[in-house]
Amino acid sequence: MIELFALIEWLNYYLVRLSYSLNPLVLWKRIAKGKLEKSRIAKELG
Repeated sequence: MIELFALIEWLNYYLVRLSYSLNPLVLWKRIAKGKLEKSRIAKELG
């Protein structure tokens, strides 16, 4: 279970932004449409 949490945190920090609002449907809609934004560090690293 801790490995899953670690993977999600790694994705959120280094690849895509997974936190958009308090409503989880916002995230699901972005995933469905393929419109996830890059995370801040991913933008800075290029």
